[in-house]
Amino acid sequence: MPAQLGAPLQETDGVADAYGTDVVWPLEHIVEQNVLFWSGEACAGLCMPFDPLLFFGDNGGGDQYALVVEPERDAVFVWDHETDSRVWVAGGSTSICGGRSPGAGIGGDSRYAVAGPRTGYFP
Repeated sequence: MPAQLGAPLQETDGVADAYGTDVVWPLEHIVEQNVLFWSGEACAGLCMPFDPLLFFGDNGGGDQYALVVEPERDAVFVWDHETDSRVWVAGGSTSICGGRSPGAGIGGDSRYAVAGPRTGYFP
């Protein structure tokens, strides 16, 4: 688990927006989803490999947030489930919630808006 995601998850088990969408999933869901994606069964033959990514949340519409873990980078990407594109949206997991007002978008994009933590805070 990358430090930029592991440390905040020790303080709060996920981050939900105002509508209840798990923008940052609880740890158990992070593990379940990554095992599924890394197994190759999620999009067999339809998608680029997911091995370099660690998925940790979503926007409620099917697109998912991921950190690049191979090689490790301090960047957040969004995987578009319809096109299989991976788009850089933020400088790191700390920029997802840290210092953001409710409804502010990741990387300035309102499609990737977050509100606040489920419990505690996500620095």
